[in-house]
Amino acid sequence: MISHFFEAFSIGLTFPALVFCLWVLPHYAGSFNSILRFKLKDAEPHAWIAAGICVGFLGEFVDGLYWGFAWLAHFYQWGIAGDLIAWGVIANIPSREIMVIMAAYGHIRASMQVQPGFSADILNYTTMAAVLMGVIISFILLLTGP
Repeated sequence: MISHFFEAFSIGLTFPALVFCLWVLPHYAGSFNSILRFKLKDAEPHAWIAAGICVGFLGEFVDGLYWGFAWLAHFYQWGIAGDLIAWGVIANIPSREIMVIMAAYGHIRASMQVQPGFSADILNYTTMAAVLMGVIISFILLLTGP
């Protein structure tokens, strides 16, 4: 069965993906730490890029670890596989959605910061509005869904 082949290949490639996610972090951690030491408004663009990279790869590591195990359980037809896949949406919230928002913020902030007339307010308000819209959509889905 072709899907079985691709499932095995995906599980196998999860290991090197996790290794490289962890390998990336120390290369950018120093610049990322500069954001933690200084006030956010004083952070240099390279620190924001580093923050985006660190947060993005950390989120990808957590996501890959969870889903790698879930698909391994599915591949071997372990009894827990169904629960891992069903509850995987909970793992997605911090490792995918929240970490992607934070990583994108760091990259956009770095890009905007080198533009003339930069104001973090635009990005901050847009971020808050987008997250608020996501919460509103969630409530709409809860109220109108099955």
